[in-house]
Amino acid sequence: MVKVVDPRPWALGAGVGAALAAVVSGWPHWQVHSLAAVITVLECGTTAAAGVLLATARRTRPSGVLLLVAALCWALTWLSAWNTGVGPLFGVFAQSFFFVAGSVGILYYPDGRLHGRPERWWAIAAVVVLIGSQVALCLATPPTIYGFDDDVVWPWVFRSHGAQASTLIVVTTCTIVLAAAFAGVIWWRQRLLKGVERAMTLPVLAAVAVVGLLSAFVQTGAITGLDRQLDTYLVQGTLALSVPLSLLAVGLRRRWAEVAVADQLLQLTRPPSADRVRDAFRVVLRDPTLDVSFWVPRQGQYVDHAGRVVDPPDDDPARWRLPVETERGHRLAIVDVDAALKTHEGLVTSALLAGRRALENAQLQTEVQARIEQVRAAQMRLLQAEATERQRMERDLHDGAQQRLVALAMRLAAVEASIEDPETREQLREAREAATQALAELRAFARGIHPGQLTEEGLPAALESLAERLDLAVDLQVTDVRPSPGLERALYLALAEALTNAARHAGVDEVAVLVHVEDQMLVGEVCDAGRGGAKAKPNGGLAGMRDQARALGGDVEIVSAEKGTTIRVRLPLD
Repeated sequence: MVKVVDPRPWALGAGVGAALAAVVSGWPHWQVHSLAAVITVLECGTTAAAGVLLATARRTRPSGVLLLVAALCWALTWLSAWNTGVGPLFGVFAQSFFFVAGSVGILYYPDGRLHGRPERWWAIAAVVVLIGSQVALCLATPPTIYGFDDDVVWPWVFRSHGAQASTLIVVTTCTIVLAAAFAGVIWWRQRLLKGVERAMTLPVLAAVAVVGLLSAFVQTGAITGLDRQLDTYLVQGTLALSVPLSLLAVGLRRRWAEVAVADQLLQLTRPPSADRVRDAFRVVLRDPTLDVSFWVPRQGQYVDHAGRVVDPPDDDPARWRLPVETERGHRLAIVDVDAALKTHEGLVTSALLAGRRALENAQLQTEVQARIEQVRAAQMRLLQAEATERQRMERDLHDGAQQRLVALAMRLAAVEASIEDPETREQLREAREAATQALAELRAFARGIHPGQLTEEGLPAALESLAERLDLAVDLQVTDVRPSPGLERALYLALAEALTNAARHAGVDEVAVLVHVEDQMLVGEVCDAGRGGAKAKPNGGLAGMRDQARALGGDVEIVSAEKGTTIRVRLPLD
């Protein structure tokens, strides 16, 4: 069994250690400036403590390590106060390393990586500018410009006044540009944040951006003497204190969110249902893309909130799929969330534990829905098979009996034309007309079995042909969608019934037909401005149409006032 180490004692120890290092480093200055000592001790201690707490988690470990380095560097920055030996040289370089480690550490927050080229380029630029500028200043300016004694260890090589002035201008410009670029990177980064990650990360990023900008402008006036230099350190340290405090505040907020998630889920899932549970998780975790697949033991498959079978999801680095089990260890569901929530694993785990009972209740509902969906799927398969068989029968009639009747009528017409006896010609004419009538009836019968035009030319052409036979002018609007043959035939039959009803009872010669897709439903509407009062009577055509639609998981809506009727058919897409 793996032993879990409590990070709090380590955080306390690191904080105390960094604080003691700051006290020792700046002791000559603290003897006169006690308030500055308190602020610096707080800055170093809180930064080190926050670094340890972050370093204990795998994803925030890079940020934690860099913050620990930053805390130590800020403590060593105050070696400048000794104003002797190598202390000042260590101090100025420690300040540069502090800003590099702190800023890059925050860019790594909260998922342990730099996000895109802007952050990577800025991190490289920060090392080059902040460390390189300090090297250039040491080589081109004397220690006295900082207020240090001229006998301290200092690598002053280029002693001309021109080199000193040029270096100061270049370093100041590069520092301000780097700070502005850092603010731009933070602005770019916050645009990528969303949901819980935005709520937890944005305060830290905002605090760092403000600290970076203000520290850069403060630094531009810092090289005027030792007291001013140390005062500048104090101002920068005071500003930087907001960073660990914001990190600690975010940590407290995260823990509070983990505690409050149970009550929030309980409120959002009353009464419990599959879609309500899914929506509750979306609200709590602030992830509108979250989805839930429920395990149905009898089927041995996962289904969605509507009971439809879902395939096992493919591996997607942008998603995080979490299996949920019952208290007895049985499969319950898979919760699919945005991969960005991996940085908030505690919140997600708390939400799943709190919502497990709601998931169990929703699973029972989805089992019922899955059975209904099985029946609907079986009905659809039967409808598809029926459509295929009717299409085959229509094709056999067209290629067989209809063609023979056509040939017979043509042969009778030819014989009729060659016979001169009037009585015989009359008998042949009657026989030809009988064959033609039989052909028309057979075509109508075949069309009733399956409208061939529906298969060959699609739903719009079939509806126009039907309206023409009913002596109706039709304003037809059909979106570019071609469902399965069975579903297309089911919609055609429903709309045919609605058109027939309009032709017989509405007293109009023009109707409007609209077919479109809405919320994964195939919708067909027939509207007329004639006599109203249409309703579904038992054993009537409209009632049969509604029963057929409901068997497929759809419905029929009839809106009929004194004048005008709209019949809306909704069928689920395959």
